[in-house]
Amino acid sequence: MSTAHDWCSRELSQFVVHRALADWRYFVSEQRRLDLSINLLISFLEDPASIDCLRRQLPDHPAFDGLIIEIDGGDMTRDLSVARKFANDVRLQCVTFHSSK
Repeated sequence: MSTAHDWCSRELSQFVVHRALADWRYFVSEQRRLDLSINLLISFLEDPASIDCLRRQLPDHPAFDGLIIEIDGGDMTRDLSVARKFANDVRLQCVTFHSSK
């Protein structure tokens, strides 16, 4: 069962993804190169709807070099299977992720 905290975290993470990719579109329209990295909670990776939302927003543009998603290293090691599944799901879509801390 989903809690209010889960819902807020998911909504905030989706907002962060949307805002970062909107910023990328602005910078590319100004012909500025931008490496894009965002920090998300591992719970974002567990939610198929969030991952689909991320996929739909990824630019299909030659200037898009990819998206780096940073996840707390402690969270990642506690639930390595989620991180592996996410990496496998997005491997062809210019998305990588790194552990922070």
